[in-house]
Amino acid sequence: MTPFVKSALRVLRKDLSYSLINLVGLSFGLAFGFLMFIYVSVETSYDKHYPQADEIYRVGISYDIGGNIDDFCNLARPAGPALKAEFPEVIEQTRVAGYNGLYEHKAFFETDQLQRISSEHVFTADSTFFKVFDRSFISGSAPNPLASPKSVVLSERLAAKIFGDRSPILQQIKLDGKIPVTVTGVFRDIPNAKTHLPYEAILSWDLGARPGEENVWIGWHVYTYALVQAGFEPSVLIDKFSNFKKKYMQKTLDQYEAKANLILQPLSSIHLHSDLTWEAYANGNENDVMIFSIVALFLILITSINYVNLTTARSSNRAKEIGIKKVMGCRIWSLRSQFLIESVLLVLIAAVFGWVISAILLPSFNNITDQNIDLTYLYRPGTLGIYLGVALCIGLLSGLYPAYYMSGISEFAILKGRFSSSNRGVLLRKGLITFQFAVSIAVIAGTVLVIRQLDYIGSKDLGFDKENVMVIDIKNSPSESKLEGMLLSLTSHPGIRSATSTQNIPGFELNQTLFDIPDTEGNYNAIGGQFVEVNRDFVEVLGMKITDGRNFLEASAKDRSGSLMLNEAAAEAYGWKGNAIGKKIGVGKDSLGNRNLYEVIGVVEDFHVGSLHNQVQPIVIFHQEEVDGYVLVKLEEERVSEAVAFISSEWESFDSEAPMDYSFLDQNFQSFYDRENKLFAILTYLSMLIISINALGLLGLLSYSVKQKRREIGIRRVLGSDFMQQQRLLIKDYVWTLVVGVVVGCSTSWYVLDGWLQNFHYRIDWQGWEFFVAIFAILLVTFSVFAWILKRTLRENPAHVLRHE
Repeated sequence: MTPFVKSALRVLRKDLSYSLINLVGLSFGLAFGFLMFIYVSVETSYDKHYPQADEIYRVGISYDIGGNIDDFCNLARPAGPALKAEFPEVIEQTRVAGYNGLYEHKAFFETDQLQRISSEHVFTADSTFFKVFDRSFISGSAPNPLASPKSVVLSERLAAKIFGDRSPILQQIKLDGKIPVTVTGVFRDIPNAKTHLPYEAILSWDLGARPGEENVWIGWHVYTYALVQAGFEPSVLIDKFSNFKKKYMQKTLDQYEAKANLILQPLSSIHLHSDLTWEAYANGNENDVMIFSIVALFLILITSINYVNLTTARSSNRAKEIGIKKVMGCRIWSLRSQFLIESVLLVLIAAVFGWVISAILLPSFNNITDQNIDLTYLYRPGTLGIYLGVALCIGLLSGLYPAYYMSGISEFAILKGRFSSSNRGVLLRKGLITFQFAVSIAVIAGTVLVIRQLDYIGSKDLGFDKENVMVIDIKNSPSESKLEGMLLSLTSHPGIRSATSTQNIPGFELNQTLFDIPDTEGNYNAIGGQFVEVNRDFVEVLGMKITDGRNFLEASAKDRSGSLMLNEAAAEAYGWKGNAIGKKIGVGKDSLGNRNLYEVIGVVEDFHVGSLHNQVQPIVIFHQEEVDGYVLVKLEEERVSEAVAFISSEWESFDSEAPMDYSFLDQNFQSFYDRENKLFAILTYLSMLIISINALGLLGLLSYSVKQKRREIGIRRVLGSDFMQQQRLLIKDYVWTLVVGVVVGCSTSWYVLDGWLQNFHYRIDWQGWEFFVAIFAILLVTFSVFAWILKRTLRENPAHVLRHE
């Protein structure tokens, strides 16, 4: 052990309270900073595990139909093969879709032992899938395992769940209990790999193909990916798209008076930068990652600031040591090395404790962030190397100023007893404390704002009642009589208020199509819009409010085939606000080319089918008796458990092939805000941590300030000064730092969080009191620390203090 290290350890032991304050603050700061670094690393690593990730693009399309612009992350089915045929830049393409619908990727597999294994990550894809998304195979006919009809490729994990130790290759299993498929490959799982398109089973394309799909150029969308040449420039393909569009799409576009533009998204950018219509899964958000990165950086800065503040403040305690060393011939570089080594040693010790703390907190951190980060991630050579490198840099940078400042103290001033803290050192400490106050106020005010927005989201009227509504996913299309029998059976139970079936539900993207809307002169114009097909009692089950007209009539044949309802946004968009009843809407054409006309019979209050990030869109509601998709069941609040048990018992007679897959509507909607809940949880914990670290820093700093003013405090007490006067004596040096910190912190918080609020179409506004909450919290902590230190100081006998001074 070198003399420098021995000396550093002696110093740390000598002033143990100072060392512990720094050690605790640094340890927790580094632990949370490390966890945030891992989170950001994971969020920015999506899809980078593919060998050709830089050459893979997702192809989407933007439609402008009647001024209604929709940006889709997918496009028509024939587009992928046509793009490969037309453009030499496209080496290969593959199309992907959820098995039960574009973004419906739930299915189950039944073995010959009648064991059912379900998965939420089942897709159909072209036989070229693994040529684009290169994977390592454990067994099977790689690289083209999907060439045979009714084939499936499984992940290593799913294959083990289905087959155990048996070889899965060429084994048959039943898809959703009815379609036999043959396992032709098993690909190796990649631990901790993240992707915007997680898949456990890839089915051959024939299992999701639709007759005539090669001629449909608007609608029937699928996710399309292109493997391009190295050095590919997206703008080149986008510029060439005009000719492609004329050759393949123009006839269809002209029918709808539509325009279209290509969208190309680099694979690794999708997770953080894409929020287009019909995403397969909810993506992350670049702004959230940026906020977490900034907060983590501030956290590290605050822990470093505490060290610098405490070191410069206690300079008078070590002044005699420095003066004697200088007189004895110690060189400047040796003194500086000593202080740097002390700083680095303390930070490295804190880094060890911080790593242990982060390992202990990792499971809780995974729950908060909805991640699945394995403990092995913490001691990967690369991750660990970066962590220790950052700790080393913190130690060097934090010790740099104290090393140069303290080594520059004049030994003559020290030995003559005339040393005092320099104005430069005092200004530095005040500047750093100001920064701490500003960060604390910004984070606390931001947390209060996030809480308010989440509370607004939870309490806002969505246009329907989402509470106690059970959603049952229907996989096997039932007959009309069978579905009707199930609905009647369910409503016979006293715990069930009503039930209906629907093609889609609030909480999922609705299908879109073009409607022919007549203008004031009777000419029909194509306008895009969302639509949903529902059975009877849909409006009743969801507690929707009819603002004009009436609901569908069960016994009316016309309502079943020739009537529809609108939401208020559709009535306004079509120019029928207040007088929509009786208007006609064209929906497609019959076999003779005549326009199918539907009459508007009712208007419902606007309801949200998506999150509050987006504005309510025009929605058309059709009445259909034979609707497959979902069954909605409105339950009595006091009898939910009893009703769910009854529905489960009835399900077997309705569909014995598929297990009942259900959720609750309020849970589906809550999933829209997982990202915001994550942000709230992390900001809350970081707020508490930053306040705690600030309190530790103030505790140490004020302890030294009180020591320097012990004699003055003792004299004032002898002269009759009370507690409040003594407290003002200490506080006056920090008033302006607090004022400046408040101004900077409030401004920063408003700027950053106001940008975050713009992500919501429906949002709250800043009211100002959020800043007062933050200021009050900081003042409470600050004055509590002041009061505690002063109270401890006032316990000392003034005569004892003055005698020793």
